[in-house]
Amino acid sequence: MKKLLFLIFVLSIINKGFSQDFASMFTVPLVGKDISTFHTLNKNTNLSTLFIIDKNKAHACKLDDRMQLKDSLSFEKPDQSYKSIIGGIEGQDASLIFWSTQDFSTFLVQSFNFKDRKVTSESIPFDITTEKVIRFFSEKKHFYILSSMRSTNEIKLTIVDENRVVTEQKINISQLNPTTLFTIKSLELSEEMDENKTIEPIESDAYIFYTESSNKNKCYSNEKNITLTFDANPAYTSIIIIDLNNFSINEKTITKTQNLDKNQPFKSNSFLMNDLLFQMGYNSKDILISIKDLNNNLLKEFSSINNDFSTVEYITEKEIGVKIVNVKREKFLNSLNDSKTGISCYKVNDTYQISIGKPDKLILSEEKRHSTYATIGALAGGLIGALIGSLIDYSSSSKQNFISFTDNGRTYFNYTVNAKYEHIKNRYDQLGAEKLRYFLKDSDPGLGQILFKVDNVSYFGCYFSKDKKYFIRKFID
Repeated sequence: MKKLLFLIFVLSIINKGFSQDFASMFTVPLVGKDISTFHTLNKNTNLSTLFIIDKNKAHACKLDDRMQLKDSLSFEKPDQSYKSIIGGIEGQDASLIFWSTQDFSTFLVQSFNFKDRKVTSESIPFDITTEKVIRFFSEKKHFYILSSMRSTNEIKLTIVDENRVVTEQKINISQLNPTTLFTIKSLELSEEMDENKTIEPIESDAYIFYTESSNKNKCYSNEKNITLTFDANPAYTSIIIIDLNNFSINEKTITKTQNLDKNQPFKSNSFLMNDLLFQMGYNSKDILISIKDLNNNLLKEFSSINNDFSTVEYITEKEIGVKIVNVKREKFLNSLNDSKTGISCYKVNDTYQISIGKPDKLILSEEKRHSTYATIGALAGGLIGALIGSLIDYSSSSKQNFISFTDNGRTYFNYTVNAKYEHIKNRYDQLGAEKLRYFLKDSDPGLGQILFKVDNVSYFGCYFSKDKKYFIRKFID
């Protein structure tokens, strides 16, 4: 009977026109309903590991580039002092995940070696009396803990490689702009998640929802550098680049366009992509978008003053699929003034889709962040956050981004430019993220949900306990 029910579920998907989105299905005997997931990716081979954590064990499922199950290993979960998974990397022979205690005083690395069929665990102590954690990063074969020294003007990178070798690099930041220095020294990852004292990680190659990117402090990472951006100052965006090869630090100041009417100053924010900074400014009457390189050269600017947004659709969406288009610009801008506003950018081939907007209801509450059964995961190239039980997720923006994206109410507009930074009328309603959003509106998402991206394909996974099956489907841009 159970097999029949699951078959009916699969057939219902086919009948809804999603048969081409089916990727794989495999058996995982999980225990309990509190199921968490985490995904790591080898970008060179597109081989990955899906970690599925149930009540008792952590299951590592090795997947090929078509999401077919190749191998699996299981191991007992660490003791309850380790509250959440904070990162993961793919090594030559092993897949590693990193756990943390809630106060960050100790970290644990678990290595799943599929070749030797061994799982090893090793703890890493951390002196929280002399330093405070800012963020975690996973890039290729290294895991980074970025922290700030409490009594000196230094930041530190604790680096763990695929062989679990730990090294440390201290970086002097005393020469930074005093305002930027103060901001960095005030950052601390904590349970309170104060947006003025935390920095929001932006996943590379991800579809980032503007709700997530509304934070004034952001960080971006790749295998070459870690980049921090700060937008609290209305006159400029401060950019700090940490080189991961020689651990040097470089500061850049990208000025913001100011409104000539001093009585109507612009509120502002920015988004970094491919060494391009997309800045927005707005007040109750006008809005503009500037595109600059990291040498502060203006490449293009669009402004409502110049009637550049005359053809855009200002949209209010009260629930998924129910849109009110052609909202008056004045009404749209007034709605931005009373809440956090974000700008995000997503590259499709040689075009950039810029999105500006806000949620109708802010969802940054502690209740949302602590929610046990909230959907967790994001469109990310290799790093997916996990929420363990009812505890807090510190690993990345992943969970918050996906909750933001699936939340019903939003007010926004999209603006698309080509490689020459010219406005074009392309609309990307069929992005993989949008397809998933509509799919989840009418479908049972199951347990242990995760969303990750490999190349241009977004994968959504979930578990059905009645059949003990894990189901992965794909959504292509």
